[in-house]
Amino acid sequence: MPLGSSEAVSTYVLERVGLTSNEGQAFCAYEPLADMHEAGGHVDVYLWVLCQEYYLNGETLELGTGTSMPVVLALEHTGGTYSVVADTIQGEVSPSKELVRAYFPPSAWASVMPNSDQEVVEFNARIDRLESRVREQALAAFASRSE
Repeated sequence: MPLGSSEAVSTYVLERVGLTSNEGQAFCAYEPLADMHEAGGHVDVYLWVLCQEYYLNGETLELGTGTSMPVVLALEHTGGTYSVVADTIQGEVSPSKELVRAYFPPSAWASVMPNSDQEVVEFNARIDRLESRVREQALAAFASRSE
């Protein structure tokens, strides 16, 4: 990820991938799947994004709508900040082998579509890490509301 791009990426991902259906709040986390690629005046970043809605049911924090998918974002650096100028969000269509190969570099293919037992273990570990980060965000946000 380019230095200084995290805020733009986080905001964009939350707006485009984060969903709510229970009047809750969406939280998102992501991890890179491959090294970024610079081309044509922009930087492509390859991410696995997990967004999860949380809401309060009485005093209990509950899960709502969740989404987990591979994403490609094109970032442009202007005026000292980054902005997302294009995206390919694989969750909008089923991530077929052809689409993965068209949009992701070969180094990311196994991360998007694991084949071996080890690749599945790594895939599941990534999801666990992202779920944990999102839950921490939700706990912090809802804890600050009750103070």
